[in-house]
Amino acid sequence: MEESTILVPEIIEIIPGKQPEYHQVDLARVKSLGDTGLHIGVNPEGGGLVIGKSAPPSARRYISRTQATLYYAVEIDNGLKKEVLKMRDGNGNPSSNGIWVAGKMCTRPVTLFPGAEVDLVPRRNDYRCFLEWAIPQDSLSQQDCNPTSGFQSFVLQGELDASNEKIADLEKAIQQLEINAQYQDVELRQQKKTNENQSKIIGRHYKAVKTLKHWLLGLAAFMVLLGVAALGLDVETIESTIKIIGLLMAALGASGAVKTWMGEGGD
Repeated sequence: MEESTILVPEIIEIIPGKQPEYHQVDLARVKSLGDTGLHIGVNPEGGGLVIGKSAPPSARRYISRTQATLYYAVEIDNGLKKEVLKMRDGNGNPSSNGIWVAGKMCTRPVTLFPGAEVDLVPRRNDYRCFLEWAIPQDSLSQQDCNPTSGFQSFVLQGELDASNEKIADLEKAIQQLEINAQYQDVELRQQKKTNENQSKIIGRHYKAVKTLKHWLLGLAAFMVLLGVAALGLDVETIESTIKIIGLLMAALGASGAVKTWMGEGGD
């Protein structure tokens, strides 16, 4: 029985009009770099893996200095710690165009294992640069080698987790909107009540001023009549004077006051 072939991840560049370029990932070196990891890009830090040298200019400008980083991380699986290979976008800061799995940009680190395929840059003008971790044909039945469907399940789980986070954020936003709406409703009710009270106060003031105006006009008319009477004028002259006063007060918008005063006087 032949010994199983151990395959490692490769960075593959498909270049229009040229032979594909293969960059094998040195997993031992990645592990030795710790959290810093192996940087991948057009001019990666720390002498990382260079990509895009032969890419057409229209595609090269989409590749960042450090497009992605490979590193090992410890995860808990069924209560046991294990080291897994991961890829994150950029290095601390996201790259210009992200890393992609199944046509979707990944905003969180991607766990890699046999069957994984990650685009390092969006496909441009037939240029493609991607990481591929092939599955050895003679070990497809081994439990330590996950099939492609396992990687897809991981990607889907990551997308589900991201969706759940977005849903949780939306629920928080909705709750905050409801709280704000309640506060605004209370404020509107208080403002409405304040406006109603102010309207009542203004109405009472207007009524008081109007009443005072009527009384003053009536008093002025009464004083005029007293003056006329004191002069000893005849009845006919007095009636004419009253009519003139009534016309003047009506012109001033005070006919209602005169009627009120005369009615009260009649009583």
